[in-house]
Parts: sequence; structure tokens; C-alpha cells
Amino acid sequence: MKAPWLAGFAACVALASLAGAARADDRFAVVHVTNNTKTDMSFYRKWVWNYGTKEEKVARDWRVTTIPAGKTYTVHWSYDGKDTSSPDLIVVFDSDREKGVHWEMVKLTRGRSPDYKDKTTGYTYVLDYDGKSKEFASLKPKNGGKVEILDRKAKRPKDAEKIPF
Repeated sequence: MKAPWLAGFAACVALASLAGAARADDRFAVVHVTNNTKTDMSFYRKWVWNYGTKEEKVARDWRVTTIPAGKTYTVHWSYDGKDTSSPDLIVVFDSDREKGVHWEMVKLTRGRSPDYKDKTTGYTYVLDYDGKSKEFASLKPKNGGKVEILDRKAKRPKDAEKIPF
């Protein structure tokens, strides 16, 4: 006789593997960004199809929001009908948490979600200090997302539309 816990364990593993799969009710590509530093964060982002290729096309140009220390901000893309693809999410932020300025550009993967307001779905990223000096910070994935560094010496985007927190 097999142990009852083994069957329960197998069921849990099967459910966990399905949790990351797309569901019919997933209508959004979602990213939540939490600012875990002690200073406000200027969060620039744009949505781009085929980023870095000859076919690159901006879907939504630069927007900026200031994320207060300790708060979480959500950005989302609404899927078009049955197509559950989204443009790349390109983000620029000031990694210098002191008095200097050091802009970095990254690409964040997006998580599918039926409700972009639900902070338990989509992918969550955290702006957190890199070391004990607390001078610099990086965006780090918290629940399965991926950060691709595009430019460690980026420039602050000009003419970004300001979106309130």
C-alpha cells in the first residue's frame, strides 16, 4: 500500500505545474514593482513590439510614475481577444539611491493574469539595495519573472507622460 501522503504530494506537484500555464480567463500581462528602498523611485516604462530588432515598433511610448518608498505599483497590458501576447516591457530607473544619478535600462518579463489589480498574479519585481552601503539598487524578480539588463549607462527618457501613483 502506498503512503497517502505520496498521492497528496503528487497532486500538489501537478497543480503547481499548472499554476504557471495560461488560463482562458487570463486577460492581462502584468508586472508589479515594489520599491523596497528608503527613497522614491522614478519608474519609466514603455511597451515595444520586437524590441531591438529591425521590426521594432513602439506600442505605448514612455510613461513615468514616482513610486514612493515601500509602495507597489502595477503596470499591465490588455490582451487583444484570444491573442495572449504582449509587447516587451522596457524599464528605465535610477539605480543610485543616494544623491547621484545612474540610469539603467532593463526588460522585464510579464506574467499572465485574469485581474491586473490582484497582486498575487502576474510577476512581481522588487527594487532592493545591492549591498550594505545602500547606495545602489537593482530590480530583482520575486516570483518567477526575469530581468534582462539592456543598458547599465542609459539616459533618462525625455518627454515621458507623467502618470500619477
